[in-house]
Amino acid sequence: FCIAEALRLRLLCRDTLGMVGILKRANLKSEELLIMAADPLNECTVAPNAMPASTFPLQELQEVELADASEGNLQPVGGVMLRCLMLLRRLVVKLSDVDDCRVRGVVEHLCKLDAAITTGRLATLHAFAERVRATTATCAVNTPLLSRALSDFETELIHIDVAEIEYAKFCLPYPRGKVVSLEAVLTVKHGGDIAFRPNRRWIWAELGLEEDGLELWSVQRLRLYARSPEDATRQVRFQQRFVLAACTGDSAPKFLAAMGHGRCLKVALRADWPVMARVPLYLKACEVTIHYLAPTF
Repeated sequence: FCIAEALRLRLLCRDTLGMVGILKRANLKSEELLIMAADPLNECTVAPNAMPASTFPLQELQEVELADASEGNLQPVGGVMLRCLMLLRRLVVKLSDVDDCRVRGVVEHLCKLDAAITTGRLATLHAFAERVRATTATCAVNTPLLSRALSDFETELIHIDVAEIEYAKFCLPYPRGKVVSLEAVLTVKHGGDIAFRPNRRWIWAELGLEEDGLELWSVQRLRLYARSPEDATRQVRFQQRFVLAACTGDSAPKFLAAMGHGRCLKVALRADWPVMARVPLYLKACEVTIHYLAPTF
């Protein structure tokens, strides 16, 4: 593939994109954060890095009410149980695609667990996992779609109690644009007296979408894996680019398609206890670059 042919191909792509919209770029950048303290119950003291050390506020875990107002006795759902609720609803959506009466019965029982979480009757991770497994075990159906949905559930369940820190949140400024690519860059640095680099096995970042203050549970989060720069002994770096034309089965195209509706992009850091125990941790400014097609009219 010679340079001349590559140039002609790029020009052709540019002209083609021009017929459906104007390709634009948006650069977003957050402030720096500092994790001052953490404990095994996943409660963290987080504050902007520019604040004086004596005035760091305690950032409480986010709590939201998730259910219809008609369902009395609603309880705030936050932290681990909020992630359990999102995971349960994604499982229900996947199982709803299986055309079988026995699976539909399982879906009905799972919806009852949804109500149990939002009313506070189901309040621990262990109880949640056991109830879901017991419910799905009654379904004597063996289809690839069902097996994949249950496998995805177990994979996410392993990490659901890992601490989550909201790194940044960006309001997307293009309600009618179509996103074609998304690149996120963020760096976590250890700030203690002893040189320590967070282990990449116990830390990662996730991108999610929010609307009206609530996360879109129907859209799978995108995960960014850590890299260790050779020239830095105290930090790990996350950098990944997601494109619309991804492989079949990838969650990136659905995520990017959902971004074009004026929603908020949430960047979260997930860090297990071996990392959180080595505070302070500096969260350097998160940078997000988005390419999107703006309407021509």
